[in-house]
Amino acid sequence: MSAQRLSVAVIGATGIAGQQFLACLARHPWFKITALAGSPRSAGKPYGEGIKSPNGATGWWAEGSVPDEFTGMVIQDSERFDPGSVDLIFSAVESDVAKMLEPRYAAVTPVVSAASTFRMEADSPLLIPGVNSDHAPLVKEMAERRGWKGFVTAIPNCHTTGMAIALAPLHKAFGLKTVFMTSMAAVSGAGRSGGVLGLDVTDNVIPYIVGEEEKVPRELAKIFGVFTGGGVTSAPLAVSCTCTRVSVLEGHTEAVFADLGMPATVDEVKAAMRDFAPTEVGGLPTAPEGARLIHVHDDPFRPQPRLDRDRGEGMVTTVGRVRKDAALSNGVKFVLVSHNTGMVASVLARSGAFEHAALRELAPLLAILGMPLLWLWISWGVAYAGGWHDLAKAYPLQGEIPVAHRWRFQSIQMGLSSYRNSIHVAADSRRICFWPMVLFRAGNRPICIPWPDITASPAKVLWLPMIRLHFARVPQHDILIRRSLAAKIRAAFGDAWPVG
Repeated sequence: MSAQRLSVAVIGATGIAGQQFLACLARHPWFKITALAGSPRSAGKPYGEGIKSPNGATGWWAEGSVPDEFTGMVIQDSERFDPGSVDLIFSAVESDVAKMLEPRYAAVTPVVSAASTFRMEADSPLLIPGVNSDHAPLVKEMAERRGWKGFVTAIPNCHTTGMAIALAPLHKAFGLKTVFMTSMAAVSGAGRSGGVLGLDVTDNVIPYIVGEEEKVPRELAKIFGVFTGGGVTSAPLAVSCTCTRVSVLEGHTEAVFADLGMPATVDEVKAAMRDFAPTEVGGLPTAPEGARLIHVHDDPFRPQPRLDRDRGEGMVTTVGRVRKDAALSNGVKFVLVSHNTGMVASVLARSGAFEHAALRELAPLLAILGMPLLWLWISWGVAYAGGWHDLAKAYPLQGEIPVAHRWRFQSIQMGLSSYRNSIHVAADSRRICFWPMVLFRAGNRPICIPWPDITASPAKVLWLPMIRLHFARVPQHDILIRRSLAAKIRAAFGDAWPVG
Protein backbone atom coordinates (compact mmCIF):
# COMPACT_ATOMS: atom_id res chain seq x y z
CA MET A 1 0.00 0.00 0.00
CA SER A 2 0.96 3.61 -0.50
CA ALA A 3 2.08 5.57 2.53
CA GLN A 4 -0.69 8.09 1.78
CA ARG A 5 -3.78 7.20 3.77
CA LEU A 6 -7.36 7.63 2.61
CA SER A 7 -9.33 10.39 4.32
CA VAL A 8 -12.35 8.87 6.07
CA ALA A 9 -15.53 10.09 7.77
CA VAL A 10 -17.48 8.15 10.41
CA ILE A 11 -21.18 8.99 10.42
CA GLY A 12 -23.05 8.18 13.63
CA ALA A 13 -19.79 8.47 15.52
CA THR A 14 -21.32 8.94 18.99
CA GLY A 15 -23.30 5.67 19.10
CA ILE A 16 -22.04 2.26 20.21
CA ALA A 17 -21.42 1.05 16.63
CA GLY A 18 -19.74 4.33 15.65
CA GLN A 19 -17.47 4.16 18.69
CA GLN A 20 -16.42 0.64 17.77
CA PHE A 21 -15.50 1.92 14.31
CA LEU A 22 -13.37 4.67 15.84
CA ALA A 23 -11.62 2.18 18.11
CA CYS A 24 -10.99 -0.14 15.15
CA LEU A 25 -9.84 2.58 12.76
CA ALA A 26 -7.68 4.61 15.15
CA ARG A 27 -4.10 4.63 13.83
CA HIS A 28 -5.15 2.39 10.92
CA PRO A 29 -2.31 2.39 8.34
CA TRP A 30 -4.66 2.81 5.36
CA PHE A 31 -7.30 5.17 6.75
CA LYS A 32 -7.13 8.56 8.45
CA ILE A 33 -10.33 9.74 10.10
CA THR A 34 -10.68 13.40 9.18
CA ALA A 35 -14.39 13.93 9.91
CA LEU A 36 -16.91 12.81 12.52
CA ALA A 37 -20.63 13.39 12.10
CA GLY A 38 -23.68 12.86 14.26
CA SER A 39 -27.13 14.15 15.06
CA PRO A 40 -27.93 17.86 15.47
CA ARG A 41 -27.89 17.28 19.24
CA SER A 42 -24.15 16.59 19.27
CA ALA A 43 -23.15 18.65 16.20
CA GLY A 44 -20.80 21.55 16.85
CA LYS A 45 -19.30 20.02 20.00
CA PRO A 46 -15.82 18.52 20.38
CA TYR A 47 -16.16 14.75 20.33
CA GLY A 48 -15.15 14.42 23.99
CA GLU A 49 -18.01 16.73 24.96
CA GLY A 50 -20.48 15.33 22.47
CA ILE A 51 -20.48 11.89 24.10
CA LYS A 52 -21.01 13.22 27.65
CA SER A 53 -24.37 12.73 29.31
CA PRO A 54 -26.11 15.58 31.19
CA ASN A 55 -24.71 14.31 34.50
CA GLY A 56 -21.15 14.59 33.17
CA ALA A 57 -20.48 10.89 32.58
CA THR A 58 -18.46 10.13 29.44
CA GLY A 59 -20.49 7.81 27.24
CA TRP A 60 -17.63 5.86 25.65
CA TRP A 61 -18.62 2.20 25.37
CA ALA A 62 -15.74 0.75 23.38
CA GLU A 63 -12.70 -0.90 24.97
CA GLY A 64 -10.26 1.47 26.71
CA SER A 65 -10.61 5.23 26.54
CA VAL A 66 -11.42 7.63 23.70
CA PRO A 67 -8.43 7.75 21.31
CA ASP A 68 -6.65 11.07 21.75
CA GLU A 69 -6.94 12.05 18.10
CA PHE A 70 -10.75 12.19 18.33
CA THR A 71 -11.44 14.00 21.63
CA GLY A 72 -10.99 17.51 20.22
CA MET A 73 -12.43 16.80 16.76
CA VAL A 74 -15.63 18.80 16.21
CA ILE A 75 -18.70 16.72 15.39
CA GLN A 76 -20.42 17.76 12.18
CA ASP A 77 -24.14 17.60 11.47
CA SER A 78 -24.65 14.42 9.41
CA GLU A 79 -27.46 16.05 7.41
CA ARG A 80 -25.15 18.88 6.31
CA PHE A 81 -21.94 16.88 5.95
CA ASP A 82 -20.12 17.29 2.62
CA PRO A 83 -19.35 13.76 1.32
CA GLY A 84 -16.92 15.17 -1.22
CA SER A 85 -14.57 16.21 1.57
CA VAL A 86 -13.38 12.61 2.16
CA ASP A 87 -12.33 9.55 0.14
CA LEU A 88 -14.50 7.03 2.00
CA ILE A 89 -17.43 7.09 4.43
CA PHE A 90 -18.16 4.57 7.19
CA SER A 91 -21.82 4.80 8.21
CA ALA A 92 -23.07 3.64 11.62
CA VAL A 93 -26.50 5.27 11.66
CA GLU A 94 -29.92 3.70 12.14
CA SER A 95 -31.68 2.34 9.06
CA ASP A 96 -34.26 5.12 8.78
CA VAL A 97 -31.50 7.75 8.84
CA ALA A 98 -29.35 5.69 6.43
CA LYS A 99 -32.20 5.57 3.93
CA MET A 100 -32.11 9.35 3.74
CA LEU A 101 -28.36 10.05 4.04
CA GLU A 102 -26.47 7.20 2.38
CA PRO A 103 -27.78 7.66 -1.21
CA ARG A 104 -26.81 11.34 -1.03
CA TYR A 105 -23.33 10.44 0.22
CA ALA A 106 -22.86 7.63 -2.33
CA ALA A 107 -23.68 9.92 -5.23
CA VAL A 108 -20.27 11.46 -4.52
CA THR A 109 -18.22 9.09 -2.33
CA PRO A 110 -18.14 5.32 -1.56
CA VAL A 111 -20.03 4.32 1.60
CA VAL A 112 -19.50 1.22 3.74
CA SER A 113 -22.57 0.81 5.94
CA ALA A 114 -23.58 -1.12 9.04
CA ALA A 115 -27.27 -0.27 8.49
CA SER A 116 -29.76 -2.71 6.98
CA THR A 117 -31.08 -0.28 4.35
CA PHE A 118 -29.04 -1.53 1.38
CA ARG A 119 -28.36 -5.12 2.49
CA MET A 120 -30.92 -6.70 0.21
CA GLU A 121 -30.70 -4.23 -2.68
CA ALA A 122 -30.04 -6.19 -5.89
CA ASP A 123 -27.07 -4.04 -6.93
CA SER A 124 -25.37 -3.79 -3.50
CA PRO A 125 -23.11 -6.58 -2.20
CA LEU A 126 -23.63 -7.87 1.34
CA LEU A 127 -19.94 -8.24 1.93
CA ILE A 128 -17.82 -10.23 4.38
CA PRO A 129 -14.26 -10.15 2.99
CA GLY A 130 -12.94 -13.70 2.83
CA VAL A 131 -16.42 -15.21 2.71
CA ASN A 132 -17.90 -13.69 -0.46
CA SER A 133 -15.11 -11.44 -1.71
CA ASP A 134 -16.07 -12.25 -5.30
CA HIS A 135 -19.26 -10.20 -4.84
CA ALA A 136 -17.28 -6.97 -4.41
CA PRO A 137 -17.30 -5.96 -8.12
CA LEU A 138 -21.07 -5.52 -7.85
CA VAL A 139 -20.37 -2.02 -6.53
CA LYS A 140 -19.40 -1.01 -10.08
CA GLU A 141 -22.81 -2.13 -11.31
CA MET A 142 -24.45 -0.08 -8.59
CA ALA A 143 -22.53 3.08 -9.49
CA GLU A 144 -23.29 2.68 -13.20
CA ARG A 145 -26.99 1.89 -12.76
CA ARG A 146 -27.63 4.74 -10.34
CA GLY A 147 -25.32 7.32 -11.93
CA TRP A 148 -23.26 7.64 -8.75
CA LYS A 149 -19.57 8.31 -8.37
CA GLY A 150 -19.57 6.11 -5.27
CA PHE A 151 -21.60 3.15 -3.99
CA VAL A 152 -23.05 1.65 -0.81
CA THR A 153 -21.81 -1.72 0.35
CA ALA A 154 -23.49 -3.05 3.48
CA ILE A 155 -22.32 -5.62 5.99
CA PRO A 156 -24.63 -8.23 7.57
CA ASN A 157 -26.23 -7.83 10.94
CA CYS A 158 -24.47 -9.20 13.99
CA HIS A 159 -26.52 -12.42 14.14
CA THR A 160 -25.57 -13.31 10.57
CA THR A 161 -21.89 -12.34 10.51
CA GLY A 162 -20.36 -14.89 12.89
CA MET A 163 -22.56 -17.70 11.57
CA ALA A 164 -21.70 -16.88 7.94
CA ILE A 165 -17.98 -16.99 8.75
CA ALA A 166 -18.30 -20.32 10.57
CA LEU A 167 -20.40 -21.88 7.79
CA ALA A 168 -18.37 -20.51 4.86
CA PRO A 169 -15.73 -23.28 4.76
CA LEU A 170 -18.45 -25.94 5.15
CA HIS A 171 -20.45 -24.39 2.34
CA LYS A 172 -17.38 -24.36 0.12
CA ALA A 173 -16.20 -27.88 0.95
CA PHE A 174 -19.44 -29.82 1.39
CA GLY A 175 -22.36 -27.61 0.35
CA LEU A 176 -25.25 -26.51 2.59
CA LYS A 177 -28.91 -27.48 2.38
CA THR A 178 -30.48 -26.41 5.68
CA VAL A 179 -29.41 -24.35 8.69
CA PHE A 180 -31.08 -23.99 12.09
CA MET A 181 -29.78 -21.43 14.58
CA THR A 182 -30.69 -20.22 18.07
CA SER A 183 -28.88 -17.14 19.32
CA MET A 184 -28.17 -15.91 22.82
CA ALA A 185 -27.40 -12.32 21.91
CA ALA A 186 -25.55 -9.78 24.03
CA VAL A 187 -27.37 -6.69 25.29
CA SER A 188 -24.92 -4.36 23.50
CA GLY A 189 -26.49 -5.47 20.23
CA ALA A 190 -29.61 -3.51 21.19
CA GLY A 191 -27.67 -0.26 21.46
CA ARG A 192 -27.45 2.19 24.33
CA SER A 193 -30.38 4.48 23.61
CA GLY A 194 -33.68 2.65 23.45
CA GLY A 195 -31.95 -0.68 24.05
CA VAL A 196 -32.74 -3.45 26.51
CA LEU A 197 -33.34 -2.15 30.03
CA GLY A 198 -31.19 -3.65 32.78
CA LEU A 199 -34.23 -4.60 34.87
CA ASP A 200 -35.70 -6.47 31.89
CA VAL A 201 -32.69 -8.64 31.10
CA THR A 202 -31.12 -9.23 34.55
CA ASP A 203 -31.95 -12.75 35.75
CA ASN A 204 -33.90 -13.21 32.55
CA VAL A 205 -33.92 -14.16 28.86
CA ILE A 206 -35.78 -12.03 26.31
CA PRO A 207 -37.16 -14.59 23.82
CA TYR A 208 -37.72 -12.26 20.86
CA ILE A 209 -35.70 -9.58 19.05
CA VAL A 210 -37.76 -7.54 16.62
CA GLY A 211 -36.80 -8.06 12.97
CA GLU A 212 -33.76 -10.30 13.44
CA GLU A 213 -35.37 -13.64 12.62
CA GLU A 214 -36.58 -12.29 9.28
CA LYS A 215 -33.21 -10.77 8.33
CA VAL A 216 -30.93 -13.75 9.00
CA PRO A 217 -32.34 -16.19 6.35
CA ARG A 218 -32.37 -13.53 3.62
CA GLU A 219 -28.88 -12.30 4.42
CA LEU A 220 -27.28 -15.74 4.68
CA ALA A 221 -28.78 -16.83 1.33
CA LYS A 222 -27.44 -13.68 -0.35
CA ILE A 223 -23.96 -14.02 1.19
CA PHE A 224 -23.68 -17.61 -0.09
CA GLY A 225 -25.24 -16.73 -3.44
CA VAL A 226 -23.55 -16.76 -6.84
CA PHE A 227 -22.30 -13.52 -8.40
CA THR A 228 -22.75 -13.68 -12.17
CA GLY A 229 -21.68 -10.17 -13.14
CA GLY A 230 -24.98 -8.29 -13.04
CA GLY A 231 -26.15 -9.37 -9.61
CA VAL A 232 -26.22 -12.09 -6.98
CA THR A 233 -28.47 -15.14 -7.22
CA SER A 234 -29.28 -16.14 -3.64
CA ALA A 235 -28.38 -19.67 -2.59
CA PRO A 236 -31.32 -22.12 -2.29
CA LEU A 237 -30.66 -22.42 1.43
CA ALA A 238 -33.39 -23.15 3.99
CA VAL A 239 -32.70 -21.22 7.21
CA SER A 240 -34.70 -21.22 10.44
CA CYS A 241 -33.63 -19.21 13.47
CA THR A 242 -34.70 -18.04 16.91
CA CYS A 243 -33.00 -14.89 18.22
CA THR A 244 -33.01 -14.20 21.97
CA ARG A 245 -31.36 -11.62 24.21
CA VAL A 246 -29.45 -12.66 27.35
CA SER A 247 -27.67 -10.91 30.20
CA VAL A 248 -24.23 -10.77 28.57
CA LEU A 249 -22.58 -7.43 27.80
CA GLU A 250 -20.82 -8.35 24.52
CA GLY A 251 -20.43 -11.45 22.40
CA HIS A 252 -23.26 -13.30 20.67
CA THR A 253 -23.45 -17.06 21.32
CA GLU A 254 -25.21 -19.19 18.70
CA ALA A 255 -26.14 -22.87 18.53
CA VAL A 256 -26.00 -23.86 14.86
CA PHE A 257 -27.32 -27.03 13.18
CA ALA A 258 -26.41 -27.57 9.52
CA ASP A 259 -27.45 -30.20 6.99
CA LEU A 260 -24.53 -30.44 4.56
CA GLY A 261 -24.74 -31.15 0.86
CA MET A 262 -22.68 -34.33 1.28
CA PRO A 263 -21.54 -36.50 4.20
CA ALA A 264 -18.59 -35.26 6.28
CA THR A 265 -16.98 -36.50 9.47
CA VAL A 266 -16.54 -34.31 12.52
CA ASP A 267 -12.79 -34.26 11.88
CA GLU A 268 -13.35 -33.12 8.27
CA VAL A 269 -15.66 -30.34 9.45
CA LYS A 270 -13.14 -29.17 12.06
CA ALA A 271 -10.32 -29.29 9.53
CA ALA A 272 -12.29 -27.22 7.02
CA MET A 273 -12.92 -24.58 9.68
CA ARG A 274 -9.34 -24.55 10.97
CA ASP A 275 -7.90 -24.28 7.47
CA PHE A 276 -10.17 -21.37 6.52
CA ALA A 277 -7.65 -18.58 5.84
CA PRO A 278 -8.76 -16.63 2.73
CA THR A 279 -5.74 -15.28 0.87
CA GLU A 280 -7.46 -12.01 -0.01
CA VAL A 281 -7.80 -11.20 3.71
CA GLY A 282 -4.18 -11.90 4.57
CA GLY A 283 -2.85 -8.58 3.29
CA LEU A 284 -5.35 -6.44 5.20
CA PRO A 285 -3.99 -4.65 8.30
CA THR A 286 -6.82 -5.69 10.64
CA ALA A 287 -6.84 -9.34 9.57
CA PRO A 288 -6.26 -11.86 12.38
CA GLU A 289 -3.00 -13.80 12.55
CA GLY A 290 -2.51 -16.00 9.51
CA ALA A 291 -5.82 -14.65 8.11
CA ARG A 292 -7.53 -17.46 10.06
CA LEU A 293 -11.07 -16.25 10.68
CA ILE A 294 -12.16 -19.25 12.78
CA HIS A 295 -10.73 -20.80 15.96
CA VAL A 296 -12.00 -24.29 16.80
CA HIS A 297 -12.00 -25.48 20.44
CA ASP A 298 -11.79 -29.14 21.44
CA ASP A 299 -12.73 -28.25 25.04
CA PRO A 300 -16.45 -29.16 25.37
CA PHE A 301 -17.02 -26.20 27.73
CA ARG A 302 -15.96 -23.63 25.13
CA PRO A 303 -16.66 -21.23 23.57
CA GLN A 304 -17.88 -18.81 26.22
CA PRO A 305 -18.50 -15.12 25.51
CA ARG A 306 -16.46 -13.83 28.44
CA LEU A 307 -13.46 -15.99 27.51
CA ASP A 308 -13.62 -16.02 23.70
CA ARG A 309 -15.26 -12.85 22.38
CA ASP A 310 -11.97 -10.91 22.22
CA ARG A 311 -10.02 -13.58 20.34
CA GLY A 312 -8.05 -11.94 17.55
CA GLU A 313 -9.11 -8.55 18.94
CA GLY A 314 -12.72 -9.49 18.29
CA MET A 315 -12.11 -10.44 14.67
CA VAL A 316 -12.15 -14.23 15.03
CA THR A 317 -15.27 -16.39 15.29
CA THR A 318 -14.73 -19.07 17.93
CA VAL A 319 -16.36 -22.49 17.44
CA GLY A 320 -16.71 -25.44 19.77
CA ARG A 321 -18.78 -28.56 20.52
CA VAL A 322 -18.62 -29.73 16.89
CA ARG A 323 -20.71 -32.91 16.67
CA LYS A 324 -22.72 -35.04 14.27
CA ASP A 325 -26.48 -34.51 14.29
CA ALA A 326 -28.47 -37.66 13.57
CA ALA A 327 -31.73 -35.73 13.07
CA LEU A 328 -30.41 -34.38 9.74
CA SER A 329 -29.28 -36.49 6.78
CA ASN A 330 -25.76 -35.00 6.71
CA GLY A 331 -26.09 -33.13 9.97
CA VAL A 332 -23.45 -31.37 12.04
CA LYS A 333 -23.94 -29.01 14.97
CA PHE A 334 -21.73 -26.60 16.85
CA VAL A 335 -21.70 -23.57 19.14
CA LEU A 336 -20.05 -20.29 18.17
CA VAL A 337 -19.17 -17.00 19.83
CA SER A 338 -18.77 -13.84 17.80
CA HIS A 339 -17.97 -10.37 19.18
CA ASN A 340 -21.13 -8.61 18.01
CA THR A 341 -19.79 -5.04 18.10
CA GLY A 342 -16.09 -5.70 17.55
CA MET A 343 -16.74 -8.18 14.73
CA VAL A 344 -19.10 -5.80 12.93
CA ALA A 345 -16.56 -2.99 13.24
CA SER A 346 -13.73 -5.19 11.99
CA VAL A 347 -15.76 -6.46 9.01
CA LEU A 348 -16.68 -2.86 8.22
CA ALA A 349 -13.00 -1.87 8.32
CA ARG A 350 -11.98 -4.90 6.25
CA SER A 351 -14.74 -4.13 3.74
CA GLY A 352 -13.48 -0.59 3.27
CA ALA A 353 -9.91 -1.81 3.02
CA PHE A 354 -10.89 -4.59 0.63
CA GLU A 355 -12.83 -2.30 -1.71
CA HIS A 356 -9.93 0.13 -1.98
CA ALA A 357 -6.97 -2.24 -1.73
CA ALA A 358 -7.58 -3.76 -5.14
CA LEU A 359 -7.93 -0.38 -6.79
CA ARG A 360 -4.83 1.07 -5.13
CA GLU A 361 -2.67 -2.01 -5.61
CA LEU A 362 -3.70 -2.59 -9.23
CA ALA A 363 -3.41 1.04 -10.30
CA PRO A 364 0.38 1.03 -10.82
CA LEU A 365 0.21 -2.35 -12.55
CA LEU A 366 -2.52 -1.26 -14.93
CA ALA A 367 -0.57 1.89 -15.72
CA ILE A 368 2.46 -0.24 -16.63
CA LEU A 369 0.33 -2.52 -18.78
CA GLY A 370 -1.20 0.37 -20.64
CA MET A 371 -4.50 0.67 -18.71
CA PRO A 372 -7.36 -1.86 -18.61
CA LEU A 373 -7.65 -2.23 -22.40
CA LEU A 374 -4.49 -4.32 -22.50
CA TRP A 375 -5.82 -6.56 -19.71
CA LEU A 376 -8.96 -7.17 -21.78
CA TRP A 377 -6.80 -8.23 -24.70
CA ILE A 378 -4.81 -10.58 -22.44
CA SER A 379 -7.98 -12.16 -21.03
CA TRP A 380 -9.41 -12.63 -24.53
CA GLY A 381 -6.12 -14.14 -25.69
CA VAL A 382 -6.14 -16.67 -22.84
CA ALA A 383 -9.73 -17.62 -23.68
CA TYR A 384 -8.88 -18.27 -27.34
CA ALA A 385 -5.55 -20.03 -26.71
CA GLY A 386 -6.95 -22.52 -24.22
CA GLY A 387 -10.23 -23.23 -25.97
CA TRP A 388 -12.54 -21.54 -23.47
CA HIS A 389 -14.07 -19.43 -26.24
CA ASP A 390 -14.95 -22.50 -28.32
CA LEU A 391 -16.43 -24.35 -25.34
CA ALA A 392 -18.52 -21.32 -24.31
CA LYS A 393 -19.86 -21.11 -27.87
CA ALA A 394 -20.78 -24.80 -27.91
CA TYR A 395 -22.09 -24.92 -24.33
CA PRO A 396 -23.44 -21.46 -23.44
CA LEU A 397 -25.13 -20.72 -20.13
CA GLN A 398 -28.90 -21.07 -20.46
CA GLY A 399 -30.87 -19.77 -17.50
CA GLU A 400 -29.17 -19.39 -14.13
CA ILE A 401 -25.98 -21.03 -12.91
CA PRO A 402 -26.92 -23.89 -10.55
CA VAL A 403 -26.38 -23.08 -6.90
CA ALA A 404 -27.15 -26.37 -5.16
CA HIS A 405 -23.49 -27.43 -5.24
CA ARG A 406 -20.62 -24.99 -5.73
CA TRP A 407 -16.87 -25.19 -5.40
CA ARG A 408 -15.19 -21.78 -5.54
CA PHE A 409 -11.68 -20.75 -6.56
CA GLN A 410 -10.68 -24.04 -8.17
CA SER A 411 -7.70 -24.68 -10.46
CA ILE A 412 -8.20 -26.07 -13.97
CA GLN A 413 -6.16 -26.31 -17.15
CA MET A 414 -7.41 -25.88 -20.72
CA GLY A 415 -4.80 -26.49 -23.41
CA LEU A 416 -2.09 -23.85 -23.03
CA SER A 417 -4.08 -21.87 -20.46
CA SER A 418 -3.80 -22.58 -16.73
CA TYR A 419 -6.35 -21.02 -14.37
CA ARG A 420 -4.92 -21.23 -10.83
CA ASN A 421 -7.46 -20.80 -8.01
CA SER A 422 -9.61 -18.60 -10.23
CA ILE A 423 -12.46 -20.79 -11.52
CA HIS A 424 -15.82 -21.37 -9.86
CA VAL A 425 -17.57 -24.69 -10.46
CA ALA A 426 -21.27 -25.43 -9.96
CA ALA A 427 -23.40 -28.45 -10.78
CA ASP A 428 -26.86 -29.94 -10.52
CA SER A 429 -28.40 -33.20 -11.71
CA ARG A 430 -28.38 -32.05 -15.36
CA ARG A 431 -25.09 -30.25 -15.94
CA ILE A 432 -21.81 -28.88 -14.65
CA CYS A 433 -20.82 -25.24 -15.09
CA PHE A 434 -17.48 -23.40 -15.06
CA TRP A 435 -17.07 -19.64 -14.81
CA PRO A 436 -14.09 -17.47 -13.87
CA MET A 437 -13.52 -14.94 -11.15
CA VAL A 438 -14.13 -11.35 -12.18
CA LEU A 439 -10.57 -10.63 -13.28
CA PHE A 440 -10.87 -13.15 -16.15
CA ARG A 441 -14.48 -12.52 -17.22
CA ALA A 442 -13.53 -10.81 -20.50
CA GLY A 443 -13.72 -13.51 -23.18
CA ASN A 444 -14.40 -16.24 -20.62
CA ARG A 445 -18.17 -16.58 -20.56
CA PRO A 446 -19.79 -19.22 -18.32
CA ILE A 447 -19.74 -22.77 -19.70
CA CYS A 448 -22.49 -25.26 -18.81
CA ILE A 449 -22.11 -28.83 -20.12
CA PRO A 450 -24.78 -31.56 -19.85
CA TRP A 451 -23.55 -34.70 -18.09
CA PRO A 452 -24.28 -36.99 -21.10
CA ASP A 453 -21.83 -34.94 -23.21
CA ILE A 454 -18.90 -35.61 -20.83
CA THR A 455 -16.48 -38.51 -20.73
CA ALA A 456 -13.46 -38.60 -18.45
CA SER A 457 -10.11 -40.28 -18.08
CA PRO A 458 -7.20 -40.16 -15.59
CA ALA A 459 -4.28 -37.85 -16.39
CA LYS A 460 -1.19 -36.33 -14.82
CA VAL A 461 0.32 -32.85 -15.00
CA LEU A 462 3.91 -33.19 -13.78
CA TRP A 463 3.39 -35.13 -10.54
CA LEU A 464 -0.22 -34.04 -9.92
CA PRO A 465 -2.97 -36.63 -10.53
CA MET A 466 -5.75 -35.04 -12.55
CA ILE A 467 -8.99 -35.94 -14.35
CA ARG A 468 -9.31 -35.04 -18.03
CA LEU A 469 -12.85 -34.13 -19.18
CA HIS A 470 -13.71 -34.67 -22.87
CA PHE A 471 -16.73 -33.04 -24.52
CA ALA A 472 -18.89 -34.44 -27.34
CA ARG A 473 -19.50 -31.17 -29.18
CA VAL A 474 -15.92 -29.87 -28.98
CA PRO A 475 -13.62 -32.93 -29.11
CA GLN A 476 -10.52 -30.82 -29.84
CA HIS A 477 -10.63 -29.20 -26.36
CA ASP A 478 -10.70 -30.68 -22.88
CA ILE A 479 -10.48 -29.53 -19.27
CA LEU A 480 -8.13 -30.89 -16.62
CA ILE A 481 -9.40 -30.77 -13.04
CA ARG A 482 -7.84 -32.02 -9.83
CA ARG A 483 -8.84 -35.42 -8.45
CA SER A 484 -9.89 -33.84 -5.14
CA LEU A 485 -12.52 -31.75 -6.95
CA ALA A 486 -13.61 -34.78 -8.97
CA ALA A 487 -14.14 -36.73 -5.74
CA LYS A 488 -16.37 -34.00 -4.31
CA ILE A 489 -18.45 -33.86 -7.50
CA ARG A 490 -18.76 -37.66 -7.56
CA ALA A 491 -19.89 -37.67 -3.91
CA ALA A 492 -22.59 -35.14 -4.76
CA PHE A 493 -23.90 -36.67 -8.00
CA GLY A 494 -22.96 -40.32 -8.05
CA ASP A 495 -23.94 -41.98 -11.33
CA ALA A 496 -24.33 -38.69 -13.18
CA TRP A 497 -20.62 -38.05 -12.77
CA PRO A 498 -18.73 -39.93 -15.52
CA VAL A 499 -15.67 -40.81 -13.44
CA GLY A 500 -15.63 -44.15 -11.65
